[in-house]
Amino acid sequence: MVLNLIEAMDMAEAAERNQRTVPELCAVCSDKSTGLHYGVATCNGCKTFFRRTVVNDQHFMCKVNNDCHVDKAIQGERDKIGYTKRRRIDDLYADGPSTSTTAAARQYPDSSTEQSPMSSPSSTSTQSSSSVPPRPTIIESLIELEAKCNKFRMADIELETNVDLRTVVSRQSSIINDETLLKNSRTFTSVTQLVRQQSEDIVAWHRKDLLLMIEWAKEQTPFPILPEADKIALLRNHAFAHVMLQQSFYSPDFGPDIIVMPNGTFMHRVPADE
Repeated sequence: MVLNLIEAMDMAEAAERNQRTVPELCAVCSDKSTGLHYGVATCNGCKTFFRRTVVNDQHFMCKVNNDCHVDKAIQGERDKIGYTKRRRIDDLYADGPSTSTTAAARQYPDSSTEQSPMSSPSSTSTQSSSSVPPRPTIIESLIELEAKCNKFRMADIELETNVDLRTVVSRQSSIINDETLLKNSRTFTSVTQLVRQQSEDIVAWHRKDLLLMIEWAKEQTPFPILPEADKIALLRNHAFAHVMLQQSFYSPDFGPDIIVMPNGTFMHRVPADE
């Protein structure tokens, strides 16, 4: 069932909490660490230095017989002592630096030198003589897709309840393109009366928003061509944040600490029994 996705969210949250603590200091220069970068706790300066040396295939020669003192005081002279700093970074990454992500940057064309097809005379003349309407922009497409999803969210209908995640993901058709589902349904209008949500209300709205999230994702251009395992992983990692953002964004304003659903049921920060 789609509810399996909620369980997956809880498991992902627990795994995230159990991750090892990131050291506070940069392993290279002992400045304040900003997190794990390429597998090692470093500051932004050392992270950028490492990435730049890999991407640009830079090499440094030490001027003081490999006896540089590397600490945060050298931030302003990073390139001058680059050899020693790079040597220390290489020691940290002795088991194999995570350079794949940095090396990939070499594959991107230089936007300053690449000629756009739109700028060539031949392409300009071809386009001017063509009657093909311009393709909608990404923003326009997303706005249209959001409106389609919101129609179903605002409709007083219960979407599929007995279906598993893989079935929904692998299905070619999308329910948000099926207008027949909306024909005999009532549309929620402005909320006038609030009712505190019971557990079944919370489950129902989470299920509905999660199902619409999957259908929304299936309409995105890259999503259908991804392997099923990648689709599942993306959905599971995004699900918790999506539900919270969706329900908060579309909640009518009834003050702080309260999230209101289209049917008037609400969640409050303070539980009912307090």
